[in-house]
Amino acid sequence: MPGAGFGLAIFPVIHPSPGAGGNPNHGGSGKLFYEQYNLASDMEIWAATRDTRLAAGLGTLGVPLRLDSMVDERTGRSQTTFYLGVKSADGVAVPNTKMLKDRYESGELERQEPGHPLLDCLRGLYNWGMILDAVNKGRRIRLARVPGTTRTVYVDGDGGFPGLAGQTQLLRTGDVKMVAALAVVGVPVLKVDGERGRRRFTLPCVGLKVGDEVGRDAGLLMKGYREGTLTDTEHPFLYAMKAQCAKERILDALRSEERMVLIRKPRSNKAAYVNEGASNAKLDKMKRFFEAG
Repeated sequence: MPGAGFGLAIFPVIHPSPGAGGNPNHGGSGKLFYEQYNLASDMEIWAATRDTRLAAGLGTLGVPLRLDSMVDERTGRSQTTFYLGVKSADGVAVPNTKMLKDRYESGELERQEPGHPLLDCLRGLYNWGMILDAVNKGRRIRLARVPGTTRTVYVDGDGGFPGLAGQTQLLRTGDVKMVAALAVVGVPVLKVDGERGRRRFTLPCVGLKVGDEVGRDAGLLMKGYREGTLTDTEHPFLYAMKAQCAKERILDALRSEERMVLIRKPRSNKAAYVNEGASNAKLDKMKRFFEAG
């Protein structure tokens, strides 16, 4: 439950004003959008999740996020909870956050609306993880069509990266986010070169035919994203790309946020949360709390 008072809300929105370079496809300058958000009046109806990918997907659709990080002083384990605003900032993309979250978690969204933007966001994030596992850990993966859609995702199985045989028009990039987003629209990785941290991915210029959808022009999508000239703001590639950027910003926020530490009184049910760098005065207050009763 978000604490009363004022909390931090993060807005990695889908249509922010152009950032440095004037690129509307990039989600502004890459910095987080902060806003003081009064939680006292609506704290009871904020939804919560510990799923970073889901938080990034909803954040991409404009849902405000509040981060609570905590470390258990006994176990040393850290835990982050994302509190999700009641609706998206514009009230249109996500009119009811909890309902959308529940539909996703129950599988209803995938069954009834497999082309929903939230799912495209999550597919990009999922591909990102699968591709990194394949190149760094040797995971065996193949690109597969999502039933009822013209989208594709990497799944476990033989197939991997098929190589360059028979391919004449190729693209190369070191941007794994771009590669993962293109994989959502049927553009497979053909080959991976280089050492960890310096990978180069080779892709076909035109993706696979998926259902009734002709192969996507990967070069045009890459160029349009980088130059901010993609006209279809609802394109699944764009949602997949922006969700990965949103996740990176969330992780940056977590690294820069001062965490809370859960301290338990020995042989007691009493516990207290204090800032990781709490002052002596705050620690004395906690001590008095433990000593009282």
